[in-house]
Amino acid sequence: MRSASTVAHWSPRSGRIVEGFDADEPYSANGGGGFDSSVLNRPWVSAHNYNHYAYDPRLRLLVSARGYLYDPDRMDWLRIEPYPAPFVFDWAHTVVEASRHGAVVWARRRSPRGEPAEDFGLWLFDREKGWVDLEPRGKLFAPYCDAHGMVYDSKRNRMVISGVGGGYEKLSDGSFLAFDFATRSIQPIVPEGRERLRTRNARELVYVEHADWIILGELYGRDEEGRGKGYTRVYDCAANRAFLLDAGNVPDGHSTGWVYDARRKLVYVFTYRGEVWAMRPDPSSASPVGRAEGPGAAPKASGAQATWIAVTAPAFREAIEPLAEHRRGEGYRVAVVETSEVLLPERIGVGDGTPLKEHLSRLYREAGGACAVLLVGAASALAADEAARTVVPPLRGSVGRMQGEPTDNGYGDPGRDMLPRVAVGRFPARSPDEAAAMVRKTLAFERSPASGPWADRIALIMGNPGGRTPMEQRLGEWLVGNAGTRRFEKIAPRWTVRAIFHSPQSPYCVPDASLREQRLRLLEEGQVFSL
Repeated sequence: MRSASTVAHWSPRSGRIVEGFDADEPYSANGGGGFDSSVLNRPWVSAHNYNHYAYDPRLRLLVSARGYLYDPDRMDWLRIEPYPAPFVFDWAHTVVEASRHGAVVWARRRSPRGEPAEDFGLWLFDREKGWVDLEPRGKLFAPYCDAHGMVYDSKRNRMVISGVGGGYEKLSDGSFLAFDFATRSIQPIVPEGRERLRTRNARELVYVEHADWIILGELYGRDEEGRGKGYTRVYDCAANRAFLLDAGNVPDGHSTGWVYDARRKLVYVFTYRGEVWAMRPDPSSASPVGRAEGPGAAPKASGAQATWIAVTAPAFREAIEPLAEHRRGEGYRVAVVETSEVLLPERIGVGDGTPLKEHLSRLYREAGGACAVLLVGAASALAADEAARTVVPPLRGSVGRMQGEPTDNGYGDPGRDMLPRVAVGRFPARSPDEAAAMVRKTLAFERSPASGPWADRIALIMGNPGGRTPMEQRLGEWLVGNAGTRRFEKIAPRWTVRAIFHSPQSPYCVPDASLREQRLRLLEEGQVFSL
């Protein structure tokens, strides 16, 4: 692109991108993202312009929120005065989208004195009248350039607004708002399975008329760098249901533009580098990767047998979501259970997780396949009034020295031999920041190739199992050492085992005074497994 005011034209027939005129830039605010125009009345369209323009099918013109009009047939901006805006235009909080009625803008209102107001509205562009207030009946939130978008649902004659509850670096709640042109009312849309529509970048979305779908321009399951397997997010308008499609990885997010070609029944994705992708959605042959059977139900992925269950304290529900999304992208059926849904605060306060254990047992039976459970929360609270928000209570041991002691083993559906049949792990977070850090660390490990000395290491920390007499202590140490030796002989030679022994009978015993320091140093140096 040679000029900041040039509009690119792409032909699906030839695959060529052309522009209508040579470089013609404004003399003021050049390069600074200003909002001025050149002497030929061509606006400066810099970076950070996002959804600031839309094609008006009635006028056959491109309408800019700043009041400039572009004629695609002439391939140039019209030589007219810009239309004044009754709303507050700024790069971060203005969205323009096409509808069969014309271009619609979503922006901040002005007060009677012309100053920015606290509420937001919708306006329709009219060539004779300029921007006409649609006077929506209901409350609109503030749009943010990357987090929110808008699209026209032609079958229901409504504008659909995405990213509800989201914002800058904040995950949305997966729902929409709808503005009905007939009634002017604002109504919420809460899809079944909306977990799959929780986005950080919902700016790009398209209404696929022949399928009656809305496709969101942020793939599901990929990290912020675009790594990992991505699935296309789809909202089925007729069924009010969300699902995923395995349509392949494609550029997404804030550096792309998504558009629907009704004539060819294609969805295009454009990048700032001039690349174009196309997808032909076909409801008759589409095979959803994940559908919801009802509100909040876990998705069922085609061919996936394993179920991943996250049991989280309420304070960490949002922090765990990126990991839940990652698991869904891997093909797991995912269920997220908040402790408040199963346990009364009094139960959590006294550390009684029995009802939670029973609830998980039912989920295991219903899953009908392999399961894994992650507990997200501390085993106890530093302050009693924080327990209900931050604690996932452990169970109590029932055998030997574990009698009455806190343990998570019971959540693993153990058999008569007390060995768990379900893998159970815990993020012992006490704050949302701690939980988010554990999620980031886990995702970084799983998404990055294993490299460095830590990738071949196992850390082993062994102690004496105890005993009342010196003879019992020696016997316990011999049993632990003998059992450990037999098992470690089976480890492949590529692994390096580093061990710390804390047993007075061992010549390699680490003294009590330096045990904590050496143990921390061993763990901080990194390893794949620590025992």
